[in-house]
Amino acid sequence: MAWISAYFLPLLLFCITSSLNAQAPPQTFFPLAVPLAVRSPYMNVWFNSGNDSQYLTSNVPVVPWSKASFPDCANMGWTNMVVIDGQHYSITGYADRVSNITAPATVTGVHITPTRSVYSMQAGPMNINFTFLSPIEPDDWVKQSLPFTYAYFEASSTDNAPHAVSVFSTVTVEWVTGDRTNAVQWSMNTTEASRFWQFSRPQPPAFLEVNGQAEDGTAYFAVSKNLDVSFEENTAWEVIVDFVANSTLSNRLSSQHAPVAPFFPSLALAVDLGSITSTSEPVSWALGFTRDPVVQVALPSGGTKSRRPYYAMQFSDINAAIDSVIIDFPNALQRAIALDAKLMDAASQVSPQYSDLVSLSARQTMASLDITVGEDAQGNVNGSDVQIFMKDISISNTNSARVNPVDKMYAAFPAFQVLNTSLGAAMLSPLLEAQEGIRGQSFASPDMVSYHAAVDTTDHALHSESGNMLIMLLAQAQGTGDTSLLARYYSLETRWADYLVDNSLLSQNQETADAGSGANNTNLAIKGIIGVRAMAGISAALGESKDAANYNNSATELYNQWLSLALSSDKSRILGKYNDESSSSLMYNLFADRWLGTGLVSEDLLNDATAYYKTLLTGDSSTLGLSLDSTTGATSSIMSQLFLAATVTDTSVRDQLVEKVWARASLNSSEGPLPERYDNINGNSVLDGVAGCVLDFGAPIIARD
Repeated sequence: MAWISAYFLPLLLFCITSSLNAQAPPQTFFPLAVPLAVRSPYMNVWFNSGNDSQYLTSNVPVVPWSKASFPDCANMGWTNMVVIDGQHYSITGYADRVSNITAPATVTGVHITPTRSVYSMQAGPMNINFTFLSPIEPDDWVKQSLPFTYAYFEASSTDNAPHAVSVFSTVTVEWVTGDRTNAVQWSMNTTEASRFWQFSRPQPPAFLEVNGQAEDGTAYFAVSKNLDVSFEENTAWEVIVDFVANSTLSNRLSSQHAPVAPFFPSLALAVDLGSITSTSEPVSWALGFTRDPVVQVALPSGGTKSRRPYYAMQFSDINAAIDSVIIDFPNALQRAIALDAKLMDAASQVSPQYSDLVSLSARQTMASLDITVGEDAQGNVNGSDVQIFMKDISISNTNSARVNPVDKMYAAFPAFQVLNTSLGAAMLSPLLEAQEGIRGQSFASPDMVSYHAAVDTTDHALHSESGNMLIMLLAQAQGTGDTSLLARYYSLETRWADYLVDNSLLSQNQETADAGSGANNTNLAIKGIIGVRAMAGISAALGESKDAANYNNSATELYNQWLSLALSSDKSRILGKYNDESSSSLMYNLFADRWLGTGLVSEDLLNDATAYYKTLLTGDSSTLGLSLDSTTGATSSIMSQLFLAATVTDTSVRDQLVEKVWARASLNSSEGPLPERYDNINGNSVLDGVAGCVLDFGAPIIARD
C-alpha cells in the first residue's frame, strides 16, 4: 500500500502504572483526519473532517495516503443513517443528497481515545453517539491479528419519550480493490451467530497493491443474527433511496458479480430497534479485511515461504472467526475502555496535549503490524514460528513497498514496549533471519523491500540502521528478560558492532532518519556510538565478558572523541556538524542512551543541551516546532521533537516540545493528515510535497519524573 511512514511519539517509557478507572481529560483536540477503521496495514481508513464538524454527515471515509495528494485519495464507501419517527438523518456518507432525507444529524462533538472515535450528534428528539472502535489487543495476538473493526450506535431521547428508531449502514465493494474498473464478487452467509457478506476480486492476484489497497484480500460486513435486521444488495444510490423511502430494506439479493464503477455495488443492512427512550446496550456491526497468506518471504537460500495470519492458530474457518468477532463485541468494548483509561491516564501525567497525541496515534501503532505464523512440512500452522511484519505507511512512491523499515521500527519501538514487550523480538526476527545468510555485508540492511520480501542491501543510512538494530535488540531483552534472540544472532550483532566501531565517528555518504546529510553529523554519529555501547550490554547479557569489556571501552573512547569534535568552543552546546560553530541540530538521538540506561552520555551534557533548547524555544516564533538543524530551514519533524522531549531534563522544555507537535496535529489549515516532516511556519508537508499520515505508529506514554 502506498502509505506514508510517520515517526512515532517516542517516549519516556516509565509511567504506565495508572488506574484503569481514571477519567479521560476533557476533549479539546480536533485533528483534520480522524481514525475510523484502523486495524491492519491494509485496513487503515480515516475520515477527513476538515474545519467543518458537519463534514462527516455528507462524506465518506478515505485511505488518505493512497495517492500522491490528499484530495485525490481513495474513497471507501461507508454510509450510515438513522430513522427516528419516520424522519431520516444522515450520519456518514452521501445520504443527505437523497431527496426526502430529513437532515444530516448535527455533530455536537468528536472524542478520540486510543481505540475509539466517538461522534456525538443530535438527530431530532434523540442524542446519538456513533462510535468507530478499532480494538487494540497487544496481549492477545489472535484477537490482535483479526483485522476487524466495529461501528456501534447508542441513543437516548431528549424528551424522555419513546421514539421509533432504525439504524442503517452500507458499504460499497470499493474496499477490496484500488482499481475501480475491476470486477468484484460477493455473497451473503449465515452462521450460528451472525449474518455477513463477504466480497473480493474473483481471482485476486497475490501480494498486489493498487493505489494503496491490497488486491488479494476479502472484506466482510457482519452483524449479529439476534438483531432484527433487513438487508439489500444494490447500487450505492439505490440502497439509500430504498431505505429513505421505506425505513427498511427489501431483503433483495442482486447480481453477485459486477465491476465497481460506475454503479458501485453496495451491501446494506438495517436494524429496527422498535420504540425506545434509549438503547439498553450499543447496537454494533463489524467490518473486516483479511489476507491469507499475509506475506511471502524470499529465503536467502533461494525460494520463498508463505506466512499465515496469527489467528489461524485458533480459527481454521473464517465463519468461526467472524462469529467470535460478533459475540465478543461487549467484552471487546470493555477491554478497549480499560486500555483507553490506562493509556490516557498515564499520558496525562505528562500533559493533556500528550494524551491527545497518544489517542490519535495508538490505533495506527498496532495497525502497522501483521502478526504471522509459519507452516510445517505438512502445511499445519506452527505456533513456535511467529514473526511480525511492519508495513511502511508511506505516501512516497519510493518507500511504499518497504516492510520492517528499521528507521520506522526504531521510532515506534518504545511504544511497542509499553503495549507488550514481547512484540519486539517477533518484529526483529524477520530482519535477523534474512540477514544471517548474507556474506560480505558488514552493516544492517534498512528494510525488507516488499510483502514479497527479501532484505534491502542498499547503503544509504548504515550507521543509523546498524545502531538502531543493536539498540532495539538490547531494549527487547531488557524488557522481556529473554536473551534467546541475542544469543541466536550474536555473530551478526558483532559484525554490525564492529562496523560501528570503525565507521560511526566520522560519517560519510550517510543519510539521517530525516533525509539530511550524515557527513560529520554529530547526531548521526552519536547514534552509532550508543549502538556500540548497546552491543556491550548485549555481550554482558550473554556472559561474553571479554567482548562486553572491549565494546564498552570502544564506546567510551568514541564518545570522548565525539565530545572533542561535537561541542561548541565555549562548551555550551552541541554543534550540528563537527567544528562548525554556526551549525546546530536537535540531538534526538541522545534519547537512546536514556532509554537503555547505558550511562554513556553524561547528565551534565544533557543539562547543557536542555538549557540550549530552552533558549531556542524562548526565541522561537513558530508554534509548530523547532527546525531540525541549521541546514534544513523551517523543516521540523514529529520524531525529532518527541524523541528530544523524551531526552531533555527540564519538564517545562519537554512540555513545550510536546505542545508544538500538538499544535501541528491540531492544525486544520493545511490539507491532509499529519506529515512526518513539515514546514514549522505554515505546517505544510515537506515529504515529496504531500501530506503524510497521522502519527501512524505513534508511541504512547512520554513521562519521566
